[in-house]
Amino acid sequence: MGRSRRALALTVAAAALLSAAPALADEVGVGVYAHDTSFGVSGTPHESGTEDVQLLYRTRTFHIDYLLNPMFYAKAQINTDSRTNFFTLGIEWRHHLFHSRFYGDFGLGGAYVDGYNTYPDHFNPDSTPLPTTPAQNVLYQQDLKIYNRNKAMGSDFVFNPNFTVGYDLSRHFAVEASWDHYSNAGFGGRNPGLDTFGGRVLYRFGGLF
Repeated sequence: MGRSRRALALTVAAAALLSAAPALADEVGVGVYAHDTSFGVSGTPHESGTEDVQLLYRTRTFHIDYLLNPMFYAKAQINTDSRTNFFTLGIEWRHHLFHSRFYGDFGLGGAYVDGYNTYPDHFNPDSTPLPTTPAQNVLYQQDLKIYNRNKAMGSDFVFNPNFTVGYDLSRHFAVEASWDHYSNAGFGGRNPGLDTFGGRVLYRFGGLF
């Protein structure tokens, strides 16, 4: 299955999950995010100037003392310019600030990277000899396109620490701004990392107040 078909299939699966949310989850959200932004801890952005659409499913708080009363989340982050996509499962904790409608979340998850693990290590357009045959030229152009458009994440699976600041607009609606970091923490062949930053609108099925 090609990369675009995999992304489509995973996006449809995420959308189906969200459509079933009233029976499954407490919160669903949709947002727009700057992709591979310099706002974060990653290296030099390689896919910047593009945007992601994010679909979020988040459970209500589970009162599990030894896990510090967590929520669980599933998230699909789809790039609108056919760059790297992320599909994440994780755990999250929330704290309302000063008994107000403002709250902060911290989350940690694991994400599947629907992109390129790593570029061919031998390929560098500044040092690789120019192709001399049509077949070599086809391969060279394919590798050059990958090199110019996509960041090599170094692993098919990465970690997803994230922070959120939210505000409860009403019993059912909230707005959130969040930062997501994706990296393999040095366990992959290379680890450039990638940061996204943006906002989303949240609908809470169970209500709040």
